[in-house]
Amino acid sequence: MDLHDVITQLAGCNEQCGNDKLNSDKPVKYDLWNCSDLPVDIVGYSMGGMIALEYAIRYPDFVNSLVLLNTDCGGAEKVPAGTWVIEEMDQTLNSPKEYLDQAGRLLLTRSFRTSHPDPYTWFVDYGEIVDPDAMQEQYDSFVTWKGVYACLPSIHCRTLVITGDQDIVIPPENAMIIADAIPNAKLIIRKGQGHGMIFVEPEAISRIIAEFLE
Repeated sequence: MDLHDVITQLAGCNEQCGNDKLNSDKPVKYDLWNCSDLPVDIVGYSMGGMIALEYAIRYPDFVNSLVLLNTDCGGAEKVPAGTWVIEEMDQTLNSPKEYLDQAGRLLLTRSFRTSHPDPYTWFVDYGEIVDPDAMQEQYDSFVTWKGVYACLPSIHCRTLVITGDQDIVIPPENAMIIADAIPNAKLIIRKGQGHGMIFVEPEAISRIIAEFLE
């Protein structure tokens, strides 16, 4: 719902166009006659991919193309991470350095960390520390999401699903489940890549997405 507010505002939708039935369990249809720059292409990574799936199901007329990276469909149908990974994600740590080390263990492969021994080169530095409470809320949402598996066949926009074959946070089998369920979805599995592949090979991933959207 928050994403829809952002999209409708950026696309110049008027109030009538943005007036939806947010409490409805059924996909909502819209008259986009008075909206510019719609439908949109949505790229969702990890939990963002879960949000993108929910959005494509609820607001199908607003989505032109869907790109899903390292995500799952939620619910009983998803393939869960290993026990130690789930326990690691649920930990509250004491310093930014500990969170950085944890992110490396979860998102990056051992071979990448060995070839890049300086943790401060692993991720783009945006100059701010994530609020631990916000991280906990995201984790709680991540593990309690009921999922959308049953609704995946209703997604008819162009869809690209990308994953890494060494993703331990959201195992690659999840990408296969999504790609099999969404009609005509394209699946790409990156060899030797983990959940943080967008940080390891950003240019390659960007090219794949750009070529798909073009």
